[in-house]
Amino acid sequence: LAAFCARYNARTSDLDSLVFLLTGMSNLEFRTRWQLRTADALLCYTKMSVEDIARRCGMGTRNNMYFIYEREFNLSPTERRRQLREKGDVGRFAIK
Repeated sequence: LAAFCARYNARTSDLDSLVFLLTGMSNLEFRTRWQLRTADALLCYTKMSVEDIARRCGMGTRNNMYFIYEREFNLSPTERRRQLREKGDVGRFAIK
């Protein structure tokens, strides 16, 4: 983020304000919502491991993802996968 701001002569607070104006959410809330939505799609439609999903959606580690899911849904990522997935979901969409 710092490199982006330096390149375009912007401040991080400018980007925070823009995110708020566009979404009505703080930068942190927007990022968390995006990560959860991405992770939910990967849990539902792929056979990727929780560790790979955590890395891919920006949560970092399996442990981070576990704590975020416990906080947001009171479920582990594996329990959330079972909750979301319906028959035929795996492989339904191509996720790159």
